[in-house]
Amino acid sequence: MKRYQCYSELKLYKIRILTAFIASATSTNVAAVYKNE
Repeated sequence: MKRYQCYSELKLYKIRILTAFIASATSTNVAAVYKNE
């Protein structure tokens, strides 16, 4: 049971990192597009 909890926490952590990465990449792209306008 403890092992499963650890696995789900790791999964959440991965999703959080992925979300942060996508958010930063998106904001960078938006800034670049805005600058080119």
